[in-house]
This record gives sequence, C-alpha cells and structure tokens, in this order.
Amino acid sequence: MKIGAEADIINTKFNNKKYIIKKRIQKKYRVAELDEKIRKCRTKKEAKILQLCFQKKIPVPVVFVKDKYSLLIEFIKGITLKEFLEKSKEITKIKYILKKCGFFIAQMHKTNIVHGDLTSTNIIVKKEGKELIPYFIDFGFGQITLKIELKAMDIYLFEKIFIADFPDLKKHLQIFEEEYFENLPDVEAKQIKKRLLKIQKRGRYKD
Repeated sequence: MKIGAEADIINTKFNNKKYIIKKRIQKKYRVAELDEKIRKCRTKKEAKILQLCFQKKIPVPVVFVKDKYSLLIEFIKGITLKEFLEKSKEITKIKYILKKCGFFIAQMHKTNIVHGDLTSTNIIVKKEGKELIPYFIDFGFGQITLKIELKAMDIYLFEKIFIADFPDLKKHLQIFEEEYFENLPDVEAKQIKKRLLKIQKRGRYKD
C-alpha cells in the first residue's frame, strides 16, 4: 500500500488479475461534513476525467467501480517515465516517448482536461507489442476547464521537473513541445505558448 497526501493506493487482485484501489482518506483536521463533501466531490471528478480521457483514446487506467470515496481502477504494468528516462540509453526511444507525451497531452487539453500534477512520476511507460505508450495516472488535482493558464501550467510543471531531474536531456524537450503545439488548434496553441512564456518568466523571477 502507498499512502499519498489525499488518498491511499492499494494493490489488489481479483481472479488473478491486478487492480488498484484508490481510497480517499478522512482528514481529521477538517469538519466532518466538509471532509465528506470534498472526498465525494474529488472521487466523482477524478472518475469523470478518467472516463472522458478513455473515451477520447487518451491512455489512462480504466475505471471499473466507483463508490463514495474510492475507485477500483486498472493496474498499468510498466515503469514511471522518470524510471524509463533513468534507465534508457537510447536517445531514439527517449525522443519517441516525449513525442507521444506531447501528442496525448495536447489531446487532453483539447478536451479541456488539465492534469494538475503532470510530472514524470505520474506517467507510466507501458510496452504494448513493439510500441511504448505513456499512460497518465493520478488525476487527483485534475480539472475540466477552459482556462489557458492551467493548461500552460501543466506544460510548465512537466518541463520544470523534467529539466531538474534530467538536465542533460533538456534539448530533447523541443520534440515534446513541437508535437504538443502542432496538435492544438492554432489559436489555442498561440494562447498557451504566450501564457507559458509569462509563467516561465515568473518562475525565473521567483528562483
């Protein structure tokens, strides 16, 4: 079991098949009625986002069961993008997976889904036949929104964590950005690009 900030992640098995139970835990510091409302709302929202992603063919775990505070979801067999980048010696594969990430994040944002915590530990690289597919997990901070700022923040966070963890691979983010912006409508791509530059300037100022 993995204990997270807002939920426990439990590995389980039914009929020899692996699943994940994500259970939102009670926060003792919150008023009981408010705590119940928040946990219900976040569980419902995450299930909705995952189902919407699945409908749009964005690689995410399938939601099998939802109750008030828990989700029973598909277990994705693979390694995190961070682990993949640490282990991979082939630049071709690194470029390939970054391009795939750019493409699917663009599909997410076109659907007005923002991940909210888009880091290399929230992407699982799964081998399907000869192909590598990035699966997006943990939409606990996800939103369905039209806000350009939040979409740009997804990209900013992804790139910031990537550069911090893998400074030697920084130049390969170009292929990620190219694929991302090419797969957005022109107007939205320009808006996000402009907002991303502003956020990057704010980030440099804070640093």
